[in-house]
Amino acid sequence: MSNQINLQQLKRLIAQWNENRIELFSLSEPNEHGEFHGVMRFYFQEPGEKVSTKCIRVSSSATTNNVIDALIEKFHPDMKMLSIPNYSIWEVHENGEERKLLADERPLIVQLTWHKDDREGRFLLRNDDEKRLSSS
Repeated sequence: MSNQINLQQLKRLIAQWNENRIELFSLSEPNEHGEFHGVMRFYFQEPGEKVSTKCIRVSSSATTNNVIDALIEKFHPDMKMLSIPNYSIWEVHENGEERKLLADERPLIVQLTWHKDDREGRFLLRNDDEKRLSSS
């Protein structure tokens, strides 16, 4: 866990997060090392297909790359042995703002900061090899 948030602050943030979420998406209490877990929802859309979603349990220590590997397994289990395109995770907010997560960022911690900043958002798994159409 980040040095800028101590364990008590983290517990408060998690408690506030959990107050406003259904039980499925509540976060666990952090352990003595500040690690916690939660279920996160990710969205994905292949060209010409409907948007699909997957929920996976994520640790606060899991990096973006760790989560992408798990999501590829969930969305494309049959393609594991084929050449895997490059994927990235994007956070998208209601105001249209979007940002690509860095490979070493921790998505569960990014999500937790949304509550602190009074924001809502979603995570999108995107294929970096496809040309992206403007989404509005």
